[in-house]
Amino acid sequence: MTLREFIKPIHDRAEHHPMAQSMIKGTISVEAYVDLLANLLIAYGDIESKARRVGWIYKLEGISRFTAMLEDLVELVSEHSIKPTIYNDFIAEYCDRVWQQSREGTLAHVYVHHMGDMFGGQMLKGKLPGKCRRYVFENRKELIAGIRENLVHDEANMQEAVAAFDFVIGLYDRVTRKHNIH
Repeated sequence: MTLREFIKPIHDRAEHHPMAQSMIKGTISVEAYVDLLANLLIAYGDIESKARRVGWIYKLEGISRFTAMLEDLVELVSEHSIKPTIYNDFIAEYCDRVWQQSREGTLAHVYVHHMGDMFGGQMLKGKLPGKCRRYVFENRKELIAGIRENLVHDEANMQEAVAAFDFVIGLYDRVTRKHNIH
């Protein structure tokens, strides 16, 4: 079984979550999106720092989204005078998990988050607030191929990909509760 096949049920859960649906429909408020983006920015900072430490950032040149996400967040916060809510304990627990990963385990987290940006993000970028720089890739096809050819399809990495989706769904749950998204 491939990792993609293994994570399909949890991928589908994330995709059908009310938060994801509000993004797909273009009905998400700027405030809710800022909360989501601010928390994801912290997680991506750790994922990409760990990926840099184990060599993936160099092997997958152009994969880093942190700077683009930061620019998106600064744009929205400054234009709308919004102070994001940060879910510190929740984010810290996930980031601790990322830092404990092997080189291959780290790529499982990159796979879930960054492949989502390269696929679903292409559909979302015209529907979300702001310029959505995080979804603009110079070498998207090469990055997708690079991730796929390096991904190890073993039980440990499958579990890490599930953990990455659990994090996303947990973050969606927190943001939807705060912003009353149904």
